Amino acid sequence: VPTDPAVPSPGDTTAPTPPTATGATPDDLPTTTAACPDLNEGIRSFTGVDVNLIATGPSGTPGPIILYWHGTGSNPSFEVPAGVGQAGLQAIRSGGGIVAGFISGQTSGTNSSGNDVWNTGDMAIADEVIACAIEAGMADTSHIHSLGMSAGGLMTTNFSYQRSNYLASVVTYSGGHIVFNGFDTTSTTKRNSSNQFAALIFHGGTSDVVTIPFKDGSEAYRDHLRSQGHLAVVCDHGDGHTIPGDAVPSVWQFFMDHPYQQDPSPYAGGLPASFPSYCESP
Repeated sequence: VPTDPAVPSPGDTTAPTPPTATGATPDDLPTTTAACPDLNEGIRSFTGVDVNLIATGPSGTPGPIILYWHGTGSNPSFEVPAGVGQAGLQAIRSGGGIVAGFISGQTSGTNSSGNDVWNTGDMAIADEVIACAIEAGMADTSHIHSLGMSAGGLMTTNFSYQRSNYLASVVTYSGGHIVFNGFDTTSTTKRNSSNQFAALIFHGGTSDVVTIPFKDGSEAYRDHLRSQGHLAVVCDHGDGHTIPGDAVPSVWQFFMDHPYQQDPSPYAGGLPASFPSYCESP
C-alpha cells in the first residue's frame, strides 16, 4: 500500500455520547511486562517503543481505551483527531480513559497489515498500553476499541481477530480482508471464538483503490464476520480513500453502544437515525 494521501478532515466538535452500557469484563486481559511510563498526553515509551497518547483522562478514573493505527506514511498526530473526533478526545480528557496513537516502524514480527507497516510486535505494544492503563486505574476494560485508516484499517482487521480476547468493537476506514504480498487477513482466526465483537466498516466506493480495492476488502470483512454471527455494517461514503468527517460522531457512538460481549447488538433492529444515510442496514 503506497503512502496514503493527506485527506482526513478535522473531525467533529459536537457533544459526544457517553458510554451507554457497560459490558462484561474480559477474562484474558494483558499484564505489564516492564515498568509503565506516566500516562499523561504526549509521546511515551512502552518497553522502548514510542506511543503517542493523544488524549488521557484523570489518573485513577476509568474510561474507554481507544487504539488507533495510522495509514502508510502518516502519523497519529495528523490522523487521530480526524478519525476519533475532537469531541471524543475531549470526552476522554474530561471523563477518563486513553486514546493511544501507535507509530509504525519501531517493532518487528509477522506482517499484520499486508505491507509491513504494522506487525505482531505492534500488537504486543498495544497489550502493554492496555496493561499500563489498567494498572493506573484508567481503563474501563469493557470498552477497549480499535480503529485505523488504510494500512491501519488492515491492521485493525487483523487485530480484531488476534485480540478478540479483549476488544469490544472496532471501526475500519478503508481496511478489510485482503490478499497482498502473500499476506491474507482472511486466514486469521479469533483468539476468543466466543466474543462477537461488532464492526463498523467504512470504504470510499469503487474509487477507494490504493494498490488494492478497499471496497472489496471491506465487504469481504463484513461477510466473514456475519458468517460468524457478528454485527458488521458497511458504510460506502463514496469519496475514495479518505476518512469521512461526517461519520466521526457515529464512530464514537458505535463504540459507546458496543461494550465487550454486547450481544445482541442494540443495532440489530436498525442503525440510529443520526448515522449517515450511506450506511447499510445491519
